[in-house]
Amino acid sequence: SSGINAEYGASGRCMAWPYGKTCEETKEWLADRSKARMEGYPGYLGLHNPHFTATCFGEVPTLFHPTQLLHPDAYSIPQSAWVCCVNMRSGQLFSSNKEKDCMELTEWKTRGEPFFCEYALNEVLIAQEMARLEQLG
Repeated sequence: SSGINAEYGASGRCMAWPYGKTCEETKEWLADRSKARMEGYPGYLGLHNPHFTATCFGEVPTLFHPTQLLHPDAYSIPQSAWVCCVNMRSGQLFSSNKEKDCMELTEWKTRGEPFFCEYALNEVLIAQEMARLEQLG
């Protein structure tokens, strides 16, 4: 499971952030706390193997892309990670059910990297957020 508590959004132990952050803010928050920024770490340990960070939704960078590559955990097969469907506003597992929302990275690649998160793609939210961002200028 994702290790969620009352104050932090999370996608495993190595990817947790305070609730209420946009995708852009989450990426910055994770990068600021990454081992890649610590003395003696060349940038390939811990969270910040840079592909284990939040992926924002293209033209609406305040929203999370509905498909996220998540850090391996105790339940991952060796040399794999997770590809999961998330809530576009919060970045949390869409249904809070890893069995429903996630696929092993190796299996996902074997299947040709299909988009399997149609149920998490929120077109109404995208349109609303695009309009809001346009108003902000």
